[in-house]
Amino acid sequence: MRAGSAIASSGRHVAGMALQALLIVAIVAALVFAAAIVTLGNPAGATDALAGRVVATIEFDSSTARTAGSPSFADSVGFRVDAQVSKDSDLYLLWVANKCYQGGKLVSVEYLPVKDAHAGEFTLGPAPMNGGPQGNWSSGAATCKSYVWMYPDTSKPIRGASMSYDVAP
Repeated sequence: MRAGSAIASSGRHVAGMALQALLIVAIVAALVFAAAIVTLGNPAGATDALAGRVVATIEFDSSTARTAGSPSFADSVGFRVDAQVSKDSDLYLLWVANKCYQGGKLVSVEYLPVKDAHAGEFTLGPAPMNGGPQGNWSSGAATCKSYVWMYPDTSKPIRGASMSYDVAP
């Protein structure tokens, strides 16, 4: 009788050890899966969540008025956006932000969607600030930064898709 009890006890011990091993394998698999999701399948561990999904460039388009190489206060600017996406539907999520600063202070912000590889016309002067009241840029030179971003993340430029330019007074 004791032999049967010892065999049963040994069997429970082996089953318990097998269950622990399966639990460890499941935890390791979950961690690997979570790491793959965070990097969107990019094993290099890209810090940009859009890496591999969207590649874009931005430049002034031919409609942008420029004087001596720089647009002036009260001009409008437009941008050409060349984008390569892994899903065509991502093209509808691309927007351009145009932010202008005087003395380091934000004086104008505009967001416009990219349509047919074009975004604009952005006003270089008093413009809506994030869709709210008019900006406080009444005159003078400024430094602007424009970048392509993917809706809804307005603060994260797509890598390689930004440019800075000066605005003449």
